[in-house]
This record gives sequence, C-alpha cells and structure tokens, in this order.
Amino acid sequence: MRAPRLALPLAVLLTVALGSPSGASAATGGANGGLTPAAANPTTPAIVNSGWVDWYWDSNGTGGPFDFTTSSTTYMIVVDSYCRGDQFAVYDNGVFLGNTTSVPEDPECDDLPVRNGPVESFLDPTFSSWEFTLEPGDHSVTFAVIVNPFGSGGAYYGLGFTAR
Repeated sequence: MRAPRLALPLAVLLTVALGSPSGASAATGGANGGLTPAAANPTTPAIVNSGWVDWYWDSNGTGGPFDFTTSSTTYMIVVDSYCRGDQFAVYDNGVFLGNTTSVPEDPECDDLPVRNGPVESFLDPTFSSWEFTLEPGDHSVTFAVIVNPFGSGGAYYGLGFTAR
C-alpha cells in the first residue's frame, strides 16, 4: 500500500541514518516496528534502527529479495542515490506496492550537488523516492528498476518508521 508522502523531520531521518551500520548481523526488536529477520538468508539485513540498507543492481535491473518480519505497521522509505534519474517499482511478497517518484535524468551523472547517502538524497527532490506502508507480518521486498539511464546503480531503503 502506498503511504502518503511523509514530512519526516530531519532528526528522525538522521536517527535512522546514524544508527548502527547497515551490515549488522543481528536485528533489534522493540520500538519502531520490532523487525527481525524472517530467514537466515545472508542477504537479509538487520533492519530496525540499524540505519539504511544500500542495494545495487546491474544489467538485470532488480534488487532483493530482502526478507524480514514486522510486528506493527511500519513505513519503508526507498530512495535513489549517487546519480539522478533512476526510478523503481517496489513489490512485497510479489504484490506491487507502487513506484518511486519520476525525476529528470542526469545521463552524465554530473549534476551538482553530488548526493551519495540516503538522507541527503531523500531530502533532495531531484532524486527518486517514496514511502510505503507495510502492515505487520512477513515481508519479502524486491525492487525492479523501471528507469535507469546508466545500466547499473545504487539506492537505499530504510525501515523502522512506525505509523502513529
């Protein structure tokens, strides 16, 4: 389900961005969704309050699956980074949730200012992003790159924003 565009305070974004490294191996429960990995898959990230997860794609144009379980309604933010112009279709358990925003392409990847992190990119409307609502339960999130002028790239997703 597509969430309304959130006006998240910078402090909330920085709290998520400055949490423990995204490559941590153990998820934490508790506040903001109580997310824990659903399977012992080496690509399963530790999620809640552990920062952003960077993901990459090449000519296959897909990312994931990223498997996890939520115990409460949770927002997932998906944001392009590095070079402007990518756009993504987001799926959960094979069900289409929606697309990130359409933005002008920068085919030379030289537009300034350079953004190479999730918070800076999310706050910059020239990068594609969107927030999605995830209901409690098991999730297997995949991303399909629907616009990519570069042939490969990188983006981020973050979880742990609990609907209030």
